[in-house]
Amino acid sequence: MFKEIKFGPVYSNLDDTQHPEGVMAVSMNAYVDEMGDHVKRDGLTFWTAKDSSKIDGIYETKSVNAGTVLVATGGYVCKMAADKSFTTLTGAYEERGKQVVWAEDFNFVFITAGEQVYKLDLTNNTCNVVSGNSPTKASHIVWVQSYLLTNGKDSSEAGNPGDIHYSDDVADAYALSDSWEVFNNESNPDSSIALLSDWEEIFSIGPYSTEARYNDGTTPWGRLEGTYSGWGTLSGDSAKIIGGNLYFLTSRDSAVKVAKVEERAPTVISWPYDDLVRGFSTHTDAIGFGVAMKGRPFYVITWPTEDVTLAYNIEQDNWSQWSFRSGSDDLRWLGNCYCFSRSQGKHFVGDRRANGRIYTLSGTQDDSSSIRMQLTSGFINHGTNLSKFNNYLKIKTNSPLGYTLEYRDDGTGSFVNSRTVVPASGEFMKKENSWGEYTQRQWQVTHTANEAFVMSSFWEDFEEGTH
Repeated sequence: MFKEIKFGPVYSNLDDTQHPEGVMAVSMNAYVDEMGDHVKRDGLTFWTAKDSSKIDGIYETKSVNAGTVLVATGGYVCKMAADKSFTTLTGAYEERGKQVVWAEDFNFVFITAGEQVYKLDLTNNTCNVVSGNSPTKASHIVWVQSYLLTNGKDSSEAGNPGDIHYSDDVADAYALSDSWEVFNNESNPDSSIALLSDWEEIFSIGPYSTEARYNDGTTPWGRLEGTYSGWGTLSGDSAKIIGGNLYFLTSRDSAVKVAKVEERAPTVISWPYDDLVRGFSTHTDAIGFGVAMKGRPFYVITWPTEDVTLAYNIEQDNWSQWSFRSGSDDLRWLGNCYCFSRSQGKHFVGDRRANGRIYTLSGTQDDSSSIRMQLTSGFINHGTNLSKFNNYLKIKTNSPLGYTLEYRDDGTGSFVNSRTVVPASGEFMKKENSWGEYTQRQWQVTHTANEAFVMSSFWEDFEEGTH
């Protein structure tokens, strides 16, 4: 008999003996595309470096000196030109090492990283605290319909949980003693640890709830009826809006999950990795960001303390773990922030390590290190627990440099009988003969060569019965 072995999407919640045919036990550094093929993710190619701190944010301006790429690192903001040169703005922001959030009006760029609000003047190349009664303890900042808004405390570091500060004082750069006003979340006495905007609405997310507001022309920030949700986030830095949908790390039924809010409806999307995520000791430092890879949008969430990164393929609704290989260990992905620069035509990624390195999302290595892609199938029995004898496999890939293929039977022991499979030049379908007798078998494909890799199909010719 000749049958296709479906690796399928990953589902990591089962133990080593439970993974059924049609799902994967492991998907490392890969994604499933719209054809159902398993594709190795893009690498990180070194672009340039700035000093020796980790990169806390990369941003491209849309109105202020449109197309200027800004980099936040080590407490300073720099302009990064297409020739890889840097111009450092005079004046530092104090919250170095934290995720930087960006906003801009028609005159200036504004940032915050958990404390004060800073104004970036790109004409005079300066970075200064916004004075007056501007907010403090702000982790997020947005600009919507001529208003600058932040979460946090007031200028004296006082205020109630859930306070949102807003100002339309564009003419005075929001810096007068009465520039800022405040409103509070009304549906739940909850803090606001993330503030985001899309569709001319603002979303205030606390540990226990999410609320949406809009400019009603009077209040000016009126509540949107029917938008309150009892879903909050465990980490404000995990909350991101990608393609009009909101993603964040949440707690549901005493368990930690990743949630997606689409058309006002929150749902859990992290079920393939729920056991892994639930076992983490720390969630408050989780960081989420959007990444576009070959035109496909991903929500990437990384846990620094746990050293794990997971990537959600939004269009195909599937997950994979992304890692950086260090010796025999799979550490979290190197990315700490991401920005697509339309002006430079580059997908920039900032390094999480204290080395100031900036990469383009491209190539087949991570900072000159090999990427280890691994796919582990469920246990294959072709619908019967009778003994089977493998005559041969036929595997379709695009790999001229080859990959490793191995297996284990009945959930016991380590993977064995490792073979290096190297297709002939120009050959996509590779035949591998005689893999012996089994009842149920789990296959593992590992690719570490410095090349693109796609596994399109995996077929087995076998006979039932013993030999």
